[in-house]
Amino acid sequence: MKKKLFIPVLIIALLFSTGFYNYFDGGQAARRFMSSVVPAARTSSAVSEEVPHVISTAFPHHEQHEGNAFVACTSLTIGLNEFTGLIFTAPPTTRTAHLVAQVSSASETEFYLLKNPDLGVAGGEIPSVNLNSSSALSPLSSVSWVEGAMTGGDYWDLGVIGSGNQGGGSVGTRDERNAAAGSLACLSVVSRSADNTVFITIAWYEPDEEP
Repeated sequence: MKKKLFIPVLIIALLFSTGFYNYFDGGQAARRFMSSVVPAARTSSAVSEEVPHVISTAFPHHEQHEGNAFVACTSLTIGLNEFTGLIFTAPPTTRTAHLVAQVSSASETEFYLLKNPDLGVAGGEIPSVNLNSSSALSPLSSVSWVEGAMTGGDYWDLGVIGSGNQGGGSVGTRDERNAAAGSLACLSVVSRSADNTVFITIAWYEPDEEP
């Protein structure tokens, strides 16, 4: 009697272990089970609503969708050994600004990204643009011209563009720098050639809360 029961039980166990049960109900039993233990997430048209999945977005890109990301950029021509740059003033609130910077030039140029430097001569404010064209939000941070060399502060980045036989070029910070509330960041450049056209960009986002 035990041998007669053992064989059918063994066959059923083999069918389930090899996934052969999918043949009988098209895998509906498995999907019903998964749906009961995994909460349903947002779905796209390319994925069946029966299959739970999660759509994720990188946090900086999420902030752009929220209208919290901005950019300020400008260009000008400077002479040999002449300094210029942009000063970034972080939000006066408790928000932290996450920023990246970029400099391009037609000829050899040195650049310095400084945290909380002693200012040179402050100039006018540079217009900031929201990176979400559908958002009417304005930044809490501000970007202004600064003329003359910076002193003091801590280096966040530095380097040279177009040294040696190379003409100009472009360089930017690979990682974000976090500017605490009320702090300053200065992107300063000095030309090592005459009649050098430089392009300076600071992009940042101001999250409502840190991730």
